[in-house]
Amino acid sequence: MNKLIILGFFLITILFFSSDMLFASDDYTEPPTVNSITGPTSGVVGNTYTFSTTTSSIESFPIDTVIIYQTTNPNTTFDSKMLGYIHAGEPGCSTTSCSYSTTFTPTTSGTYYIYVAVNFVGTSCNTHLSTSEANCFDSRGKYITFVVSAEETSEDDYTEPPTVNSITGPTSGVVGNTYTFSTTTSSIESFPIDTVIIYQTTNPNTTFDSKMLGYIHAGEPGCSTTSCSYSTTFTPTTSGTYYIYVAVNFVGTSCNTHLSTSEANCFDSRGKYITFVVSAEETSETELPDTGISNIYISIIGGLFILMGFVIGRDIHPTRREIIFKNFEDKFKNR
Repeated sequence: MNKLIILGFFLITILFFSSDMLFASDDYTEPPTVNSITGPTSGVVGNTYTFSTTTSSIESFPIDTVIIYQTTNPNTTFDSKMLGYIHAGEPGCSTTSCSYSTTFTPTTSGTYYIYVAVNFVGTSCNTHLSTSEANCFDSRGKYITFVVSAEETSEDDYTEPPTVNSITGPTSGVVGNTYTFSTTTSSIESFPIDTVIIYQTTNPNTTFDSKMLGYIHAGEPGCSTTSCSYSTTFTPTTSGTYYIYVAVNFVGTSCNTHLSTSEANCFDSRGKYITFVVSAEETSETELPDTGISNIYISIIGGLFILMGFVIGRDIHPTRREIIFKNFEDKFKNR
């Protein structure tokens, strides 16, 4: 029996000390769920950036309001600043499914954390990175680390259009999956757009070894000499950090949005690139990404339960040797 008590205490200790590694004790166990948050991971002071989220719930826990916040504090939501919000009933948002986008124009450099909060049935949950916060159900990790640099200009940056207005797409992915990146570009009649190109590179210092993902010419659907929208896809074959950026050919020259200040950035377009971090392909059938419980914890806990069952079985069911000895003892007493 003492062995059983010791094993039970050991099991509880393991679960207690590992709980912070798996989830926060205050995390909600029922919807709403923040399904996604998207937006850039880097930017420049003074530029405007778009962040979007999708949230879902069930009828018994109806969504009231979805809010996107920014904070520089990774430990608490206390000093967070609201970027924008939407109420259920407004376009794109119901009590069970809500999509929302808002913008952020940072005024100082630093590291910001962009996260989502959901108000529902008199309470709220969020996706702040701190484990002391009550994260929404199945929503931990749904925040963006947004690193803002001081305003940078290069002597070679263009002082007139064209301008790359936006580049959108994911900031993380897995080898072998296909991802979509989109851009919008504008110009004036005296500097007509000829071609818009989306590139990828692993080199943050130069465009020299960049690889073209796709391009569109003015005159093709969605693209004129003064306004152009284009999307293309990228299927990474190796893990690593990629930089997705845009180049524009116009009147015999070109500009781009590569992050290096040695490059001739398009007018008012610095920071219009995406840092895209690609992980190795994950194929293990035993992974449990939704709970975060690693295989080693499964093995340890499973082994402890088996061992406990063995000890309990020993206490409840006597061995063959014990049965024979007991029968012999009974016979001796009855003589």
